[in-house]
Amino acid sequence: QSVRLGRSDLEVSVAGLGCGGHSRLGMATGHNETHAVKVVEHALGLGINFIDTARAYGTEPAVGKAIKGRRETVVISTKVSPGRGDAHLSADQLVDSLEKSLTRLGTDYVDVLHLHGVSAAQYPYCVEVLVPEMQRLRDAGKIRFLG
Repeated sequence: QSVRLGRSDLEVSVAGLGCGGHSRLGMATGHNETHAVKVVEHALGLGINFIDTARAYGTEPAVGKAIKGRRETVVISTKVSPGRGDAHLSADQLVDSLEKSLTRLGTDYVDVLHLHGVSAAQYPYCVEVLVPEMQRLRDAGKIRFLG
């Protein structure tokens, strides 16, 4: 089964694969990246086409290896943190973070880029500085949708 993802035009499997959490595709519980790649490949084999990851999870390289050769059939969501406390991520740092994620994922675009863990205090900064940069990245074809 598939559904439309939010207000996007993306059709995703009802079940997606989250690559964070306590397991991090098994890598947080003693397994290596090869195992993580197999987890993602198995999910894809079962018909799951929505993969959610983040730099902070350490799973982007495994996802990149697993989707190699089938990028067009997978919807990839990744994230960037807007910073912690009073330290804000700059627009340039956001671009750099996305470029590094694209390299780890082995792709030239992500379907959804989320601002991860935005606090109420960070929200105005995100709206004023980071969202416009994300929109520029979307217009440049690096991001399909903002999250």
